Amino acid sequence: MTQQMPLNGIKVIEVSTWVAGPTCGMWLAEWGAEVIRIEPIEGDAVRGFTQTGALPVGSFNIFWELWNRSKKIIAVDLKTEKGQGIVHKLVKQADIFLTNLRPDTLRRSGLDYETLEKLSSRLIYASILGYGSKGPGTEWPAFDDLAFWARSGVGTTLGEPDGSYVNLKGVIGDHTTGMTMLAGITMALLNRQQTGSGQYV
Repeated sequence: MTQQMPLNGIKVIEVSTWVAGPTCGMWLAEWGAEVIRIEPIEGDAVRGFTQTGALPVGSFNIFWELWNRSKKIIAVDLKTEKGQGIVHKLVKQADIFLTNLRPDTLRRSGLDYETLEKLSSRLIYASILGYGSKGPGTEWPAFDDLAFWARSGVGTTLGEPDGSYVNLKGVIGDHTTGMTMLAGITMALLNRQQTGSGQYV
């Protein structure tokens, strides 16, 4: 007997970049959700890792494959009215909108919470931000090695006393953040089952 995955029938629209958002989307897809990832026309930045020296040129891009497996992917120009309309149409049919873009970028693209909640009162809007949705850091870029590793103090506490800073290996903070958002989304789905209403996570 084939076991049904727990998120079968759940539809996710993912507009994200780099690692934290895609990691969350990957786990939603692995648990059975239909995840449609929106990439820019030129492709996601992680696709270019083979040209940066992070991977040998022409090799299998393990990072992109890891963080985007089990998803459907389309390229849309979010700077255009037509592109925004395509995403709005998808959102009307979706259960979850997942993003880790900064608030100002989302507003310019017509993908802020205030806009999308009008399209569907049942929508769960999941927004990953490095420094929270309020306060001076809301619009700051938040790469793992700075937002998680350096600002938390982990990079200095792991070294020897009076020693040098220990650099981040891997994307520990992004993976942890993606998993934490996964938990928030599943709680929001449970709440929606009980109340019928979506929410901002």
